[in-house]
Amino acid sequence: MFTPKNFKQKYKRYHRAHIIQSTAKSFNFPSLKAGVVGIKILNFGFLFPKQLQAAYQTLNKLLKKKASIYFFAFPNASLTTKKVGARMGKGKGKVLSSWVFKVTAGYILCEIHTSYIQLALKAIKRVQHKLPLASKVVLNIFKEKKI
Repeated sequence: MFTPKNFKQKYKRYHRAHIIQSTAKSFNFPSLKAGVVGIKILNFGFLFPKQLQAAYQTLNKLLKKKASIYFFAFPNASLTTKKVGARMGKGKGKVLSSWVFKVTAGYILCEIHTSYIQLALKAIKRVQHKLPLASKVVLNIFKEKKI
């Protein structure tokens, strides 16, 4: 689910994926779009497909059909490695080892839209333990307008 299929990129292979922190800091991500509860990443880093899948499966297992989950991460940066028997030098290697998702500070990883807010908070706390990056819970409880 979290690995690209037939993903064609030309000249976009990194030996180790790069994040340009100076431009990433200028992005101002909005709080929440559709959900009531969400996860906001606090620092820069990489998320691998296994980590994303673990987070998604944890949300699905706890919430089942009581909530709709919006997940905004997909690994789209490739990592390459040299072959094991290769000697030093002669380029970075063309073997795709894995894919990563480059996360910037302030990025909202997922949102949950539900009326069961306590259950959603419990699920998000479990997902935070599975992520290698620092994150915080974002709440967006809509205020009712009185006419």
